[in-house]
Amino acid sequence: DPPADPDAAGGGTTRENDVEAQVRPDGAVVVRQWIRSDDPLRRLVLAVPTLPDGAPVSARRLQVVADGVPVDGVRRIGAAGATFDLDDASTVRLAYVLRGTVQVSDPETGRALVLSTSLEVSYGPRPEQETRAVLAPTVLSLAGAPQGSDVLEPCGPQSGGRWTVELTGDRTGDRVAAVVDLR
Repeated sequence: DPPADPDAAGGGTTRENDVEAQVRPDGAVVVRQWIRSDDPLRRLVLAVPTLPDGAPVSARRLQVVADGVPVDGVRRIGAAGATFDLDDASTVRLAYVLRGTVQVSDPETGRALVLSTSLEVSYGPRPEQETRAVLAPTVLSLAGAPQGSDVLEPCGPQSGGRWTVELTGDRTGDRVAAVVDLR
């Protein structure tokens, strides 16, 4: 089942971000992200994550919707990234399919390492809180690393069939990785 749209929930902090990453058996990561802010959001900068192994990463079928209106721009992002002008939006929804971040370590069991579960998303002001959820046939663990670091630390518990991590302060931009079974 798709998640309830956080925009409909109301409440919460002034600036928050919710990211849901669903790892599919084919190695694609389907990402849905909701950004909410009482402060105007003027620009959104998207970049593919830089992975420790240097593997090429891309995002396809990108959709950006600001205050309910689709934003014109590229629909595929590679190494060059992309910038979107938002015209003082208060809510932004992103959807895309991330490729190149899943490394299958055991084809027999479908065990895989997801090196990153989302694009690097920059905007100002930064969120006070970010919730990341990872779904897969089986999620075994989550780990996070600050931007620019390759050192992953365990994070996030399983809750209600989903693994989630709550990021706050300067950690809201962390890269979140996962160990999953794809079968």
